[in-house]
Amino acid sequence: MAARLRLQPHLTPERIRERFEKSRDVVLRSHWQVIWLVSQERRSEDIAQISGYTVFWVRKLVRRYNEGGPDALGDGRHHNPGQAPLLDGAALAALERALEGPPPGGGQWSGPKVAVWMAERLGRPVGNQRGWEYLRKLQFAPLRPRPRHAAADEEAQRCFEGRDSAPPGG
Repeated sequence: MAARLRLQPHLTPERIRERFEKSRDVVLRSHWQVIWLVSQERRSEDIAQISGYTVFWVRKLVRRYNEGGPDALGDGRHHNPGQAPLLDGAALAALERALEGPPPGGGQWSGPKVAVWMAERLGRPVGNQRGWEYLRKLQFAPLRPRPRHAAADEEAQRCFEGRDSAPPGG
């Protein structure tokens, strides 16, 4: 039979229950529920079934609580800003200036072409998707002529657009 989980005496069971009941953050509330159930000397398998966590996660939460106290509980993702952007403010401004002209090699700017530009500036490979993301971030939309239908009547179009005052066929 497995040993029961034990809590460090950071808080009394009554204070743990209070924190569980008053918590409004759903992740923090479920963490407090697990700790409260452990304080009632419930088995980890039962706690896992009640809380919806796995036994492994129940034990991990108890370990976090024992090592770090009440502040160790909760959703750590709230405080994680994520990875720094590939281009800082100056590099982003340089990309915006570069987009004003044609790309190296001609044609129009695209995700892969921006990725090549970024890779040269950063000195490391950059995926095509990142190039596309930076195009969207800068709200870049290349100007293209509208497509013309192959069977379109040029004379009727000129008349319709006001380029020619004579009606078609007359």
